[in-house]
Amino acid sequence: MKKSIFFTLISLICVLSIAQQQPIISNYQSNPYILNKAYTGYVSTPEICLTAKTYFVGFADKNPGFQSLNFATRKDYYGMGLSLYNDYFGNTRYTGIGLTYAYHLEMGDNSISFALSPRFSQYGLNESNYVYFDDNDDAISNANEHKMIFDADFGFLFYSENYEAGISINNLLESNISLGNNDSQSNKIIRTYNLMGKYKHNLNDDFLIQPGLLFTYNTYNLYYDLNVKAKIKDLVWAGIGYKQVNALNIMFGIDYKNYSFAYSYDYYLSHLSGFSHGSHEIFIGIRFNKSESYSKF
Repeated sequence: MKKSIFFTLISLICVLSIAQQQPIISNYQSNPYILNKAYTGYVSTPEICLTAKTYFVGFADKNPGFQSLNFATRKDYYGMGLSLYNDYFGNTRYTGIGLTYAYHLEMGDNSISFALSPRFSQYGLNESNYVYFDDNDDAISNANEHKMIFDADFGFLFYSENYEAGISINNLLESNISLGNNDSQSNKIIRTYNLMGKYKHNLNDDFLIQPGLLFTYNTYNLYYDLNVKAKIKDLVWAGIGYKQVNALNIMFGIDYKNYSFAYSYDYYLSHLSGFSHGSHEIFIGIRFNKSESYSKF
């Protein structure tokens, strides 16, 4: 039993070591703004996307979670966006707001876009209920600590009707997030690189498949996510994927007129499966121009 708990904790730490700098999202293709801001203005109509995820259900009284609300619109070649996000784990919380400016350039049947997204964030740490080995440590304040930081993200996207490929660099400035009485300059947000792509293949007028991939890299980790989706009559879809954190992802969704809904479930193939009921994620999307239906998935 002790050995199982030990390996479970190690697995949990490995997952969180990746997630602490950037949330691990399963259905990132429905809300790509979270990882790559160059998608801002990708569609010509105004759009709102909401993603909410709860991690490791059943593992603790208060599960880690993430929420992101993204708004994007486009005027001619210019895309503009607004993002709100909230990420929490245990006694730490990361909330913020970002603005995005993107430029789209048409190249025949293909297009490219560039985006820059400055943002303000607040890191918070509640130390009041921690148990310490040394209560006299100068780095301990036993209080609610907060720090405002400024950072920015950059994105590039190459896309056409059937395929997309993009790269993004998030946390460009690697801002310092030392809290409490700790003045160390080593506590910073790590710059993260994302490479993502997908390809749509129409088998006939009613059925298409879409393989996709995501590679995420920072100083400490290399993470990948491989998935494939199938869609019927441009209405309902289902997919399956595998994450490097040893998790199987199952997802499904429906796109009806200007509305989209999707659900994703992560099942852990490691020791975590004996202690957690998995992770749950929902997506809701709305497009405001009635002349354009919701076809992205």
